[in-house]
Amino acid sequence: MNTHHKITFLFLFFPIALFSQTPVIDSLEQSLQNAQSDTASLSVLIELTHLMNGYDLEQGLEYGYQGLHLISDETTATQKAELLTAIGRIHANSSQPDSAIHYFEQANAIFEASGNLAGQARVLSKLQWVANYLGRYEKAATIAFQVLGIRESLGEEAEIGMANSDVGDALYNQGNYQEALDYALRGYEQLKTAGAPEVDLGVTAQLLADINLQLDELDTALNYANEALQLRQNAGDLVDIALSQNTRGNILKYMERYEEALSDYQEANEIAISTGFVSLEMATLNNIVDIYIRMEEYGLALPIVRSLWQQLQQTGEQYKWPEALINLSQAYEGLGQYDSALVYYKRYTAVHDSLFTAEADEKVAELQTRYETAQKEATIYQQQQALSRERTIRWYSVGIAGLLLVLALMLLQGYRTIRQKNRSIEALLYEIHHRVKNNLQVLSSLLSLQSRYIQDENALDAIREGQNRVDAMGLIHQQLYTGATPAALNMQTYLHELGETVADSFGLDDRRIQIRYEVEPVELDAETAIPVGLITNELITNALKYAFPDNRQGEIRLHFSRPAQGGYLLKVQDNGVGKAAAVTDSGTAFGTRLIRLLSQKLKARVEELEGTGYGKAIWFD
Repeated sequence: MNTHHKITFLFLFFPIALFSQTPVIDSLEQSLQNAQSDTASLSVLIELTHLMNGYDLEQGLEYGYQGLHLISDETTATQKAELLTAIGRIHANSSQPDSAIHYFEQANAIFEASGNLAGQARVLSKLQWVANYLGRYEKAATIAFQVLGIRESLGEEAEIGMANSDVGDALYNQGNYQEALDYALRGYEQLKTAGAPEVDLGVTAQLLADINLQLDELDTALNYANEALQLRQNAGDLVDIALSQNTRGNILKYMERYEEALSDYQEANEIAISTGFVSLEMATLNNIVDIYIRMEEYGLALPIVRSLWQQLQQTGEQYKWPEALINLSQAYEGLGQYDSALVYYKRYTAVHDSLFTAEADEKVAELQTRYETAQKEATIYQQQQALSRERTIRWYSVGIAGLLLVLALMLLQGYRTIRQKNRSIEALLYEIHHRVKNNLQVLSSLLSLQSRYIQDENALDAIREGQNRVDAMGLIHQQLYTGATPAALNMQTYLHELGETVADSFGLDDRRIQIRYEVEPVELDAETAIPVGLITNELITNALKYAFPDNRQGEIRLHFSRPAQGGYLLKVQDNGVGKAAAVTDSGTAFGTRLIRLLSQKLKARVEELEGTGYGKAIWFD
């Protein structure tokens, strides 16, 4: 879902329909041949450079440079600035942001010096999108508010609506989704009232779809995505259509409507290839791979993501590497090629900078264990096959009692060897769990030490929540290396310790808020226990933070069982003030998204519980 940050800036640079441009371009090219002066030729070249942004980027750049050679003392400031803007757009759409900035800033200086506020606002909007593309979200937001001020001073309602939409996009890229929604909705209503072109309405509807997707309002997001797609189909711009199909594919993917999502991604990819829109081509390929992995079609995913990885290494755009690397790792893992999965996961962790660093370390350890275990099992299998062949030969040599005795001794020795190797594998698993636990403990201690120097409450909460997540995973590995088997976890012991650990991190008085445990002695494997533990950590943390304001007393019920109808049931419910009355902060969006992602990993069904307070039930097999 982060694809928006890297490719949305481009769609505003394709305002003319591809399949309707050809007659217009043919006419302009004819006019260029018949032009009687450099001034007339320059005017035509400016129009051609603008139009070619949605048709042929290479040819458009040639027209732009040809126009630069015709600039003279007779050229007006507006003409020069418009040509520089058009060339900047070509570079932006060709994924050359530095060159785009160079030409946009020259155009902006000319518009500013001549007092052309409308032209200045247009160029600043394009600089905003380039800033978004480069991940400079604070700068993009500053520019967006500057443009809004200019548009409001000019008083054109449609342009004000578009400027509000741009502010919403800047806030969206900063992760301020609720504020982004307010500005985007305001802009959308202004554009409708002003009777703005469908292409502008499509831009804002697209943004509303992206924002609602991040807010987990999937049905609303899908409605806006369908509206944006219809508006863009009416306008006839293939590039915009492809961007809307990609967004709708994202929404359908998270609704688990994989076949429909795959169809949207494939159609968007075909348009991206036909138009030379490289960023969108790579984004849609990553999304197609993600769908195949979710559908467990690893054989279909692998050749696509390998080809994509080769393309990315040639472009040098490292910010796109993590998604391709993790998809490579998952595809190889799904095919049982754990050595290759481990190699690409280590490369992924080397370039990935996020709150999931601890989880990445744990994943590397898991892949390492599975790879080494697979190798040892292969060795055991080979030894068993050798013993089987030798037993067959000796069976057909029946009659010699001595050989039968030797065979018996060899079988006994083989059994002992296999048992010893199994013990070695088990010891290795214990040691790996021990080391992972120690590493997570070090990370937790570093977070605790760092929190002592943080004064900002929001930052302190983020550090504390990160430490709780690390502790939740650390408890799992501690249980595994101290338990009877390194492959199974007693959830009764683990969830009780987890609840106490989270409560202690808040320094709560047990007499004010109590945690009631209704946990059966169920055992889970580590791969399932980790997401269950992280979900439990998030739900208990949310209850402790928001359910009991103003020193309110209450309790939290933690339930885990195997219902009679099968599967597993996790419930966390409080008797606090309830969701409607709780005062939350912006940090809760990450916790909510984390719960949703982990539930999807478990293929779980999530329900909100009725009654006083707030609670959730997680059903999974």
